[in-house]
Amino acid sequence: MRNVITKEKINVLVLVVLLVFMLLTGCAEQAAEKKAAEENGAGRYPLTITDSAGQTITIVKPIERIVVLSGGKLEAIRALGAAEKVVGIAESIKKDTVKFPELSKKPSVGKWKAYDIETILALKPDAVFVWASYITPEEIKQNELEAAGIKVIRLDFHKPETLREEILLLGKILDKEEEAEAYVEWYDKYINLVKERVASIPEKDRPKVFGEWGPGKKFGRRAIVSGGMHGFITMAGGINIAHGLVDKTVVDVETEWILAQNPDVYIKRQHGGVGGYATNDMTRMKKSYEEIINLPGFAEHVSAIRNKRVHIIDDDAISGLAYPVGVLYLAKWFHPDVFADVDPQGIHQEMLDKFWPGFEFDVATQGAFVYPPLAGSAK
Repeated sequence: MRNVITKEKINVLVLVVLLVFMLLTGCAEQAAEKKAAEENGAGRYPLTITDSAGQTITIVKPIERIVVLSGGKLEAIRALGAAEKVVGIAESIKKDTVKFPELSKKPSVGKWKAYDIETILALKPDAVFVWASYITPEEIKQNELEAAGIKVIRLDFHKPETLREEILLLGKILDKEEEAEAYVEWYDKYINLVKERVASIPEKDRPKVFGEWGPGKKFGRRAIVSGGMHGFITMAGGINIAHGLVDKTVVDVETEWILAQNPDVYIKRQHGGVGGYATNDMTRMKKSYEEIINLPGFAEHVSAIRNKRVHIIDDDAISGLAYPVGVLYLAKWFHPDVFADVDPQGIHQEMLDKFWPGFEFDVATQGAFVYPPLAGSAK
């Protein structure tokens, strides 16, 4: 019996073909829309994070406009390739034209702890990045900023115990996770190198170290007791002789106390913007060095002086993203044989080349980072 293709069958067949076409077209459109949304970051939101002050923050759209109230945060933002998002900065950053040649030209919103909120509001930022430490929500007018729809995100980037996690968190916030991972990979490479080598050094072979923050405010010298610099000394394989003296970060100690402790190594952390990237002049670092070695009785009774193991290190070589660089300098000073193959100056340059885009600087011939200079240095 012959099959007869009726009009009704033809209509059904056409309807089926149309339905299949519409289904395939709809799937393709949905896939295209999903891909576009992912490319625009829409698939990431809402994004809930916890900052370094313990605040839970929900971000509902990409962060495109940022006000930054400290150099350390700006350094990290630049390292992740998000400098173009910065629309306002603290006044202190405007003065740092060497470290931030282009970003220092951004509009000032005033001092980091006493900024002008109207100026910030006029810039229409999506977020303001402020210190997690040293400042209260009231001091930064957090309620007023949040009422205007501005996220207040509190991060530090100066504490060794939180720097790594803060970089990763910043990458998440700014949708720069690959860039954050690249810095963390570099960071881990050198911090793990120090940890692995120091782990094999017996306690008896670790030098006694006096860490100085400068002349005492009331008397003697200002000793580093705890905090970041204490952590650096310990990680690099030194024993901080002032640790545990008081429940403070620093404390004044008499020079007679230092004499009695007889440290093997004497480290001064220089701060206040007198060295670092801003100058090639070593005069002030040399002056600090000579002041220490000429303290009464030190040349005769302090091993660090007799054995020429006094070192000055500037903040720019040990703070923020340069934290691994500073630890490597200390490790090389504490254990020169163990770290004979390590070049902290070269690793400092590597950091700049990798994570300071647009910053043309030769660490070997520019800046004032450590004194006495490393053997073989052009400075």
